[in-house]
Amino acid sequence: MTEQKARTWRQSEPGEQQSAETLWIENYGRTFPIDALPAAARDAAATVADVHSVPVQMPAMCALATLSGAMGRTWAFTGAARDGQETHGNLYVGVAAPIGTGKATAAILARPLVEFSAHRAKLFREFTQPLLLAEIGRLEAQLKGIRARFQNPKARERSGRSAAEDENEQVELEKNLARAKRELPAPRMLVEDFTSQKLIEICGRNPDGAAFVYSTEGAEVFRILGGRYRGDGKGDCEIWLKGFSCEPIQQDRMGRSVDAHPCLVALLLVQPSVMREVYGNREFLERGFCARLLPVICDIEPQLDEGDEGQLDKGALERWGRLINEVCERRPANPGAGPVAMHFDSRARDTFRDFHNETVELRRQVPDIQEQLGRARELAIRLGAVLAVADDPDMPLGIIGADVAERAIQIARWCVAQQLAILHSGRADRQLERLERLCRLIDKAGGAITLRDAAKSHSYPEGEIRTLCAAFPAVLATEQRQHPHGGRPSEVVMKAP
Repeated sequence: MTEQKARTWRQSEPGEQQSAETLWIENYGRTFPIDALPAAARDAAATVADVHSVPVQMPAMCALATLSGAMGRTWAFTGAARDGQETHGNLYVGVAAPIGTGKATAAILARPLVEFSAHRAKLFREFTQPLLLAEIGRLEAQLKGIRARFQNPKARERSGRSAAEDENEQVELEKNLARAKRELPAPRMLVEDFTSQKLIEICGRNPDGAAFVYSTEGAEVFRILGGRYRGDGKGDCEIWLKGFSCEPIQQDRMGRSVDAHPCLVALLLVQPSVMREVYGNREFLERGFCARLLPVICDIEPQLDEGDEGQLDKGALERWGRLINEVCERRPANPGAGPVAMHFDSRARDTFRDFHNETVELRRQVPDIQEQLGRARELAIRLGAVLAVADDPDMPLGIIGADVAERAIQIARWCVAQQLAILHSGRADRQLERLERLCRLIDKAGGAITLRDAAKSHSYPEGEIRTLCAAFPAVLATEQRQHPHGGRPSEVVMKAP
């Protein structure tokens, strides 16, 4: 649709929703709540921001993502929402900044996790892998002997074993051999360049199923998510949706069988145009990927080099490195270990509930993007989980109080403001796209669609339709229509007369 047509169609501006967004951004989106971070993360982020002249939210959100990546699925958290609902502290963080303005500063915050991952892989290759190779050799030798006995009856007779005994042992040996071969590759805590299928395999062989997707050039990851390797024009984000909720994935295909229970964490640094492209992707929006993402856009002007060679606070970075190592050391090295149980108390639960109701009121006033804010409470809970572990990885009682919840909500409010700012900038294009699709549906339906059918069958909530009618009164209108056979009248949306 051309801009001229848009101007012709649009006769009024939806001021109420703009006011709600503006108020939220003004109140919560201007200053990042750095004091809500644990001391080690706060001090490390502050020194990086100061020395490298970047907004503090960039290293701060990188620190939260790195903490989340260090946690993996070591802890499980309950009590923050509904009874029996369990969550983990895994986060998806996307940081956008212009080229040459300091995105690589994230590497300073992520370095302890990168080094721990390399160290654990080295230990695996030196100690565990030789044992697995020896086991594989022993199992293959035993299987070779069994197969020889099946081919040579005299050899079986000399062994004193029956065919049934050999068959049962063969099944068990083959199962153990398959397990040993699956465990042979070194576990990988960090992943950068991959296909979705490879990511599922990596999660499947990691002891806790967790992987940290980390890239200072994350545009390629988003393109893979968009379906770069599918060839059918569809997105490829199933692993990301299930990896966020830690749901199992089982694939049985020709030549490949994968059984994984992924827990994904992501820290992706991109240019602002890429982040806006992500939030303009209809499939990402409708399938809920954007609702799971914590976006940060840093508008940084190019900085002159004044010759001030500031020094990073080594003490702060050492404390940060010790915290990441302490959290990482609690991750299971062997499969089968269950997560450590943590519980939010009733006051924390009430605090998260109040935040949820606060965001519901916001969503009611901004109906065209309400689905994208539907996970605000869940994201706040996950942030609370990360803060709680960073405050004290031991936490002997395993009870998390309202103070942690309140700090998490401060960060979550700021993140919601970031989402609002990005979604607001793309609202005009999304509205025109949705308007044209709705017009086609109306024509296909014979001139009108009930609001009930539009919501139930075509994913057009009533609030969005009313917003479109208010924004484009020359194109759309609603009216009450009486059913020819009586009953309650229905409200329909149609082309404006």
